[in-house]
Amino acid sequence: MNFFIAIITILLFVFYFIQHKSKFSYSTIITFIFLGIGTQFVGHIVIIFVKLFISTEKGFEEMAKMAQYNNIFLTIIDVSLITPIIEEYIFRKLIQTKLTSLFSIKISLFLQALIFGIAHFNLYQLFPTIILGLIFGFFYYKFESLYVPITLHMFSNFAPYIWRIVPEKYDIFFWPLCAISLIIGLYMLCSIPSNKIHMISRPKIMGQNS
Repeated sequence: MNFFIAIITILLFVFYFIQHKSKFSYSTIITFIFLGIGTQFVGHIVIIFVKLFISTEKGFEEMAKMAQYNNIFLTIIDVSLITPIIEEYIFRKLIQTKLTSLFSIKISLFLQALIFGIAHFNLYQLFPTIILGLIFGFFYYKFESLYVPITLHMFSNFAPYIWRIVPEKYDIFFWPLCAISLIIGLYMLCSIPSNKIHMISRPKIMGQNS
């Protein structure tokens, strides 16, 4: 059943990408992939600060065990494909879009990220999830395409799971590589000409302040 759902989800995502591929150059997509992996490092830094105030490790251990199956393939499909698509549709497409029509972009970005964090029902995951929600929401606002936060979210979730195939003795390299990925992604984002990155200016909604 999980495999069937995964296949349907993949096909829907591929169809969505084909419909919107003209918006993005290959260099832009690669930029999103690097940035998505790099958001793991951002979340890691936030967790380090959270640990300064919450001493117990139990919550983080429980968080690490969430959404895991005996089959690593099913885990990757669920956490790195199905979950990002569903969450981005709910929190960015539905909730953020509605909030943007009611409040300024700054307030709507914060509120959707807060809701995103609370919806994970985990105190230890709250703050890093809020930060990631802000990042995903910002890119959705800037590019006006759900494909962008979905790609960021997918590769953010995918990075730690694919790293499992690497021998444990190399775990020390994971966070430095995520940091490097973030730097590369930011550099590419800043260096790609605006006419190639296809950033779209969102028209102001009546009564909205930026």
